[in-house]
Amino acid sequence: MSTKTATISYTSPHTHQDNVYDNSTTAFVYEVKGDGDALLEYGEKFKVVVKVSQFDTNLAANDKFTIEVKPPVGAVLSVERYLPPALDTIMDLT
Repeated sequence: MSTKTATISYTSPHTHQDNVYDNSTTAFVYEVKGDGDALLEYGEKFKVVVKVSQFDTNLAANDKFTIEVKPPVGAVLSVERYLPPALDTIMDLT
């Protein structure tokens, strides 16, 4: 996915970042299974990684955050997660 074709936004109770995908050190999109055209189609998978700690250091236990992938055309994909009651330095919230 190209930075010219999609934006990724981050929202939490403490901050909102409108386009974290514009900065290549903050968000990454990897093609897991696809045909290489950088377009998500039926049967394809992409992995979205957002380094939240680079712009939101105030997240605490039980906080909710939302990541939205916004293509230039089509529906917005929203992913909402709550942090668990106990936090470790690195966690996978899939």
